[in-house]
Amino acid sequence: MIASCTLFKRLAGLLGLLLLVGVSPHSNAATPVAKSVGWVAYSKGAQIWVPGAKKSVPLPTLATLTFGSQISLKKGDQLSVIVFSNNTRRDYTGPASLRVIKDTVSLRSGAEPEVFPVAPEQLKVIQQWLNLHPNGLGDMPKPTGLGKLTFDVIKPLDGALFLSRQPEFLLTGTLPRDAKLLIYDKDNRRFWVEPLEDKHVTFPPAAEFHWGENYSWEIRNFTGGSLLKGRFKIATEQQAYQLYSAKVPVLPDTPKIDLVLYALTLQMAGAYPEAQDVWASLHNLQ
Repeated sequence: MIASCTLFKRLAGLLGLLLLVGVSPHSNAATPVAKSVGWVAYSKGAQIWVPGAKKSVPLPTLATLTFGSQISLKKGDQLSVIVFSNNTRRDYTGPASLRVIKDTVSLRSGAEPEVFPVAPEQLKVIQQWLNLHPNGLGDMPKPTGLGKLTFDVIKPLDGALFLSRQPEFLLTGTLPRDAKLLIYDKDNRRFWVEPLEDKHVTFPPAAEFHWGENYSWEIRNFTGGSLLKGRFKIATEQQAYQLYSAKVPVLPDTPKIDLVLYALTLQMAGAYPEAQDVWASLHNLQ
C-alpha cells in the first residue's frame, strides 16, 4: 500500500491545483457538509432506503447521506463512507445493515467497519466538490449537440481543459457535407480553419496553441450556417505538470478513495477525458 505521507503530499498538491484553476474553497469548512451526515467515497452494490421512499435504490459513489436513511449490503458488497462529525472514513464489507443517525452511521448488523482518519488535504478536496455539488453527485457536461443534429462533438466537452498544446476533436454520427471546424482565440479572432472530413480531428504543428489560453470553436457549413459551438482551454504548464505529477497509480492495493479524489480533481479542473479514464479504472478494480 502507498505510504500515507506520500498520499497526503499528493493530495495537498491536488488542492493547490484546484486553487490555480479557480475552484475556491469555502471559508467555512463545515458549511457544505452540515446538511449531511456523511459522504460516500466508494460504493459497490450497496442499497439505500430514504425516509418516505417506497423501496430501496442503489447507493452511488459520491452521494451524501442524510438522517434516517437505511443502507443494506449483501455479501461481498463494499461501502466506504466519510463521516463528517469526526472526520473518519469507515469501510464496510457486506453482509451488513446500517442506519444513518444524527451524527454518524450506525452498524445494525454485520462485521465492524475498518476506521481510518481522513487527512485535512482529503477533506479539502471533498469540501470543494461539495461546494460545487451540494448533493455530492456531479455529471460531466453533456455533448454540445444534445442529439438535435445527425452528429455531435463528444470531445472536447464544453469548457474542457486540455493538458497539452495538442487539442483534438472526436465526433460521432453522420458528419455534415461541406462543413468546416473553426477555432477562435481569446479575442474571438479566427485562429484556425480545418475542413471537417473525419470524425477524429487533430491539428498540424502550424496550429500553435498556447499554454494557458482560452479558445472557442464552431462548426459551420461552407454556405455560412452555424451548426455547433463550444469552448476549451489549454492548461498552463504548471497546471498540466501538477495534474500529471499527482497521478494515482491504479493498483489493487491503492485505496479507492485516492482514485476517487484524483478523479474529482481532474473533473473539477475540466480535464474530462482523464477523469473518465480514472473512473473507468476504478470500475475495473471492482
